[in-house]
Amino acid sequence: MLKNIIVCILIIVLFTSCQSKGGQIDSIWENLVHAKNIEQEDNRIAELHQFISKKHISFHIYFIDSKGNTKSIELKQETDTIKTITIEFDIGKDKKLIKKGWIPKEIENCYYLFLE
Repeated sequence: MLKNIIVCILIIVLFTSCQSKGGQIDSIWENLVHAKNIEQEDNRIAELHQFISKKHISFHIYFIDSKGNTKSIELKQETDTIKTITIEFDIGKDKKLIKKGWIPKEIENCYYLFLE
């Protein structure tokens, strides 16, 4: 009986943890996408970086170029033009959160998340 209770508690904690990670990322993402200037964007990307570092969340960054192609940010060439950014967050076992629609005001901010 005690074993069943412990298992249930662990499942609830894991589920809640994944949900809260997603909710916090949603909130930060909305603020990032709606940043009015470079300074606000810098602050939001720093907030996102701090959160994913603290929670040990891995991610992949993709961009859509002017031709509509989706590419990994790591493969960006100097000739590529970034139209929008998509980030895929790994928020739990087999759980991904995909956030789309960020148009960076400062392209270098895309790379800030890779800093340790």
